[in-house]
Amino acid sequence: MVKKQVKKWARDYNKCVVCGSTKRKHRARGLCEGCYSGIEGCKIRAEQRERVNIEHAKPLVKHRGRPTEWTEERIEQEAKDLIKWSEQTDVLVLEEFGLYREPPYIRAVMYKLAEKNDNFRNALLIAKERIRSRRESGATLGKYNASCMQFTHGFYDRDNQDKNQSFTSYKDDRKKVTDVADINKQKQALTESKQFVEDAKLRLAKKKKLEKA
Repeated sequence: MVKKQVKKWARDYNKCVVCGSTKRKHRARGLCEGCYSGIEGCKIRAEQRERVNIEHAKPLVKHRGRPTEWTEERIEQEAKDLIKWSEQTDVLVLEEFGLYREPPYIRAVMYKLAEKNDNFRNALLIAKERIRSRRESGATLGKYNASCMQFTHGFYDRDNQDKNQSFTSYKDDRKKVTDVADINKQKQALTESKQFVEDAKLRLAKKKKLEKA
């Protein structure tokens, strides 16, 4: 008799690592669809991402106590590591690559390396484009907070940043026009109110004059 094969919940997991249930489908990293975007899921993904970053980090070569030099070979390897790192589906911030290297370095160093080496410049552009599309599609599908993504989206998409600035300027201009219109309405209302009072005084004076007559 052939035994019926039991289908596993996920390839490497028998149940969700957070809720321990198999009712919901597996999303990623041992998390079900419900727990993936929750607080515990975010913590687990952050820990796993940090572990991967540390594993990919390469110790820098030191030269007899002098500051570490960016040789062509090292920059070429850094470009390859950047491309590989950007393939991770949960990478959303470009700066994390440099911050988890050994020793860490900031974004400005990336641009200096891009000026020196064409391969690193191309790797930087590809990494930025991957992160941009990942953030944009995630925000569109409701996977990420759209307001949070838009706050820093201009760094990954300059054209989008210009449009946002134009739209912001447009809103500011419209607000100024609205404010001026409100002030004019208030002035008009005050003038009409004063005119009403003057007309009322005239009517009252006319009425008294007729009563005396």
